[in-house]
This record gives sequence, structure tokens and C-alpha cells, in this order.
Amino acid sequence: MSAFVCNEKHFLALAVWATRPTGGGARAHASYLRHFGGSDCTGMDQEDVANYFADVLMRENVRSVRARYQDMVVAAPFIPSARPDQCAGLTPLHILKMCDCLEYQSCETDDYHTTTAWRLLQAIRRAAIRELPGYDEAPWEYRGQLNPGADA
Repeated sequence: MSAFVCNEKHFLALAVWATRPTGGGARAHASYLRHFGGSDCTGMDQEDVANYFADVLMRENVRSVRARYQDMVVAAPFIPSARPDQCAGLTPLHILKMCDCLEYQSCETDDYHTTTAWRLLQAIRRAAIRELPGYDEAPWEYRGQLNPGADA
């Protein structure tokens, strides 16, 4: 298995997408992080929260690559300030694929599944799934019949 440090645009796009407002608030609400060992971002503006999210994701990715390649010097990329246009045009499918990429690059430590970065990535993934076309119309519970009369 190989791992690499994703580029700064990857971290920023995920972070900005997560903090963009939707009908019910941000996709990955900032205040939940305090429950998982992260900083409480309540009261911070969207840009600051996105910068924090990008930093959390980047640091875990770097930690993973350093764990995998202990004899290499692994530099952390410089992450510029978040801008709202950094995720323009990204669909939920793009976000899901980006989450998969980042998770693959960040999972080299034994405690990865207990980290704030993992929890944040799961929140982003869940938000993207909820935004997939047809998600709202799909049945919540399967009862043996997807279409009326199909199993008759």
C-alpha cells in the first residue's frame, strides 16, 4: 500500500464544501467537532471554520504518510486561506470520491478511526450521500416492495 500527501486544493475543496450553507445550515456543522476531540468552532465565520477543517484533514494525512514512510521527510503543504469558490462545480459524487482518496492516504496509523479527521471526513461523506440525486425520494426502510404492484 502506498500513500501520499494530497495537495492543498483537495483539503480546501472538501473543507469549503463542508462549510457551505445548505437549507438547514452547514453540511458538516462546526460545533460537533468539540465532541470528538477537535476545537469548538462555534462563533467562527465560515472561512475560519473551513481553514480549520482543511488543517485537520491535512495534518492527519501528513501524519499517516509519515507513519508509512518513517525514513522519509514528509513536508506539510502550505494551505492558503479558504475561498467560497474553491469547491465551485463539485458534485456530491466528486466529494465522495475525494473523501475516498483522502481516507486512503490518511489511514496508515493504528488510531486513524478515532481521530477528529476521520470523524470530519465521515460527516462530509454523509452530507454528500444525502445530496445525491434521488436520495430524498428513496425509501427510508425497505419493506419488500420498491414500486407499488412490483411484488404482487
